Amino acid sequence: MRIRVLTLVGILVVVSNAQIIWDTEIPISPVDGIPSYLSSNNARIIAVGQDRKIHVVWDEGRSPYPDVYWGVWYRSSEDGGNSWAPETCISFPLYYQNVVLDYANESPTIAMIEPGKVNVLWDGYDETYLYEFVFYFYSPDNGHTWEFGMNDQYWASDPPSGFNSLCSDGTNYLLFYDMQFVPQFLEYRLLGMASTDGGASWGGSANWHGSSTTGDGIPCTACDSNDTGYLVWPAVVTSNHLPVIMFGYASGGESQVVPYPGSGSRGDPFIESNLVGKLYLVWHDSRDGNSEIYFKKSTDGGTTWSTDQRLTNASGNSTEPAIVLGGPGKIYLVWIDTRDGNSEVYFKYSEDDGTTWSQDIRLTNDPGACSHTHIAISPDKQYLYVIWNDTRDGQEEVYFKRGTILIGISESSERGKENTTCFNIIPNPFHVKTEIRWHTSERVGSGEKRVASIKIYDARGRLVRDFSRLTVNGSRFTVITWDGSDDFGHQLPAGVYFVQFEAEDYKQTEKVILLR
Repeated sequence: MRIRVLTLVGILVVVSNAQIIWDTEIPISPVDGIPSYLSSNNARIIAVGQDRKIHVVWDEGRSPYPDVYWGVWYRSSEDGGNSWAPETCISFPLYYQNVVLDYANESPTIAMIEPGKVNVLWDGYDETYLYEFVFYFYSPDNGHTWEFGMNDQYWASDPPSGFNSLCSDGTNYLLFYDMQFVPQFLEYRLLGMASTDGGASWGGSANWHGSSTTGDGIPCTACDSNDTGYLVWPAVVTSNHLPVIMFGYASGGESQVVPYPGSGSRGDPFIESNLVGKLYLVWHDSRDGNSEIYFKKSTDGGTTWSTDQRLTNASGNSTEPAIVLGGPGKIYLVWIDTRDGNSEVYFKYSEDDGTTWSQDIRLTNDPGACSHTHIAISPDKQYLYVIWNDTRDGQEEVYFKRGTILIGISESSERGKENTTCFNIIPNPFHVKTEIRWHTSERVGSGEKRVASIKIYDARGRLVRDFSRLTVNGSRFTVITWDGSDDFGHQLPAGVYFVQFEAEDYKQTEKVILLR
């Protein structure tokens, strides 16, 4: 048995200048001649749990229930989008005095509360009066079964709005905003509701917005880990009728986050939070003649904002932006762009918190038109998931595309602190399974038991297996067995893999060869 004793090694995984490899897109709604519609970019229609399960919702003109004409549909993937469970209609009929309240349903929005509670809200219309309600449904078991969550506490609006936005902090806080008509003002205002107990109860802890503006548009919400809710929306200032982007807090208070710059219009605002008070905003803006994507951020919870930063410069119109945050400083952006003659999905990213950005990357190339693009990221920040509507099949369908964030990785070591470790992989090469064994000296970290992790990457730098929260017991050997499978239980192909061990300030990477 060969045991290698090394001093502290340097960082072996380089995450700067990341390369993203995109898989071929696939339809995840049934191509059956019936259109499937995603909600607008303000709504979050894709959610990813800590178990990496992907959840997607849309609406379409079919339902398995005779009393429901237009249904909300749900589909999920437990293996990162490689395969998908059959789609399920989650808008089952609700009755009041023999009237079907959810005869037609649209504009769903989704958010996760861990562990495994999936929350969905949407607009529904009754069959008799076409009165609109906002319904809240949830799954307590990670999408397997669904329940009506509001009892008699659903909200009503007339005439309908159809623009909803739901967000969560992932633990207990849910924030929902909808654009609803207010008869006393004869115009639309923004109505918010919040839950601080994971959806068990909802209250009016989110205020009305739009008192200083008219023509208030589609809201987009975000929240942080302190149960602070934020929202943005396009509007027209009442006093001078100029188009602006508004920013507000769920607790009250609003301001012009994008004042009128002197020309053009603006819309499609999307806001994201890093859960600790840092906010990121994108929108489309025609101050330059055609619609371009702009960006700005706040590092103090919306009190102050950076200057407007133009992100696109194309001959066509760039609209419907959406962003998701990765690791520290990583921002990923998608939008719809017409520079190629038809509507295509484009992508770019920043690795320095929005100071500089990559070139524009075209994700689609088909004769159909793309719209309503959305983006999410896996909890390990290794995979990007993009969803959009696409007409290449003759009608609107929901398409999915996965991007793998590659990182540089190699076998390496260098001298550093006096802390040492013993680390080996036996057998190596291996056919069926191998044991990864290690121990650290008492001088690494502090205390008798410490937390470590082992991550296994393939030769392209993709994370394929993640053993996290392992316990290091002083100088005693710790052993785990790897059977050559990934995190989803799929057997990996033969090849070279890299096993990275990390415990506090210690990192070491070893090469292992899998034979088949």
